[in-house]
Amino acid sequence: MNEAMTNAEASKYLLERLDTIEKKLDRIFYYSEGEDLLKTGPSGTWNVLEVFFHINLFNESYLDQFPKALQKAQEAKTAPLMRSWIGKKLEQACLLDANDMPIKYRKTRQATDPKAKQKAGFAVVEKVVFQELVQDLREIRNYAKLLDSKNLEQLKVKTLLPIVKVSLADALFIMLEHTNRHIAQASMILKS
Repeated sequence: MNEAMTNAEASKYLLERLDTIEKKLDRIFYYSEGEDLLKTGPSGTWNVLEVFFHINLFNESYLDQFPKALQKAQEAKTAPLMRSWIGKKLEQACLLDANDMPIKYRKTRQATDPKAKQKAGFAVVEKVVFQELVQDLREIRNYAKLLDSKNLEQLKVKTLLPIVKVSLADALFIMLEHTNRHIAQASMILKS
């Protein structure tokens, strides 16, 4: 990604990135049976359905804040999009190497841990998880389009890290790379 993108260029980049992610997701759905989604990787890890539930929990932690923040949106400027240092670092923490393996590993926060949510009484229902995943990706697409014309880099949302906020623009980059990371994880589980 080019550091000096305009809003329009960043919007285009995010939309192209989302197209790639959706194609990976389509391949997983196309070749998977219901029982495949309950397959797990190494001992104690999530199954494919739990991976998708985790993606939903993570994305919704940001998306739920967007409508209120957007009330303050103004027209985008023609200057380069201003990304925050922390936003870039959170995005980089989600990146994969050339073999679709995570570059960095970190512990999942309880708020987005599907196993912790299930222990707390949340049901992981296949149809609901997939509907929410598709809906979230649709919302991300709409916000990525909006980046072309609105100053999303000036609007702040909370992250899962205490007291840390990032711009809506940063959140879009973070959500896409996080989603990509876990779709690769789901794909590896299915291949194992």
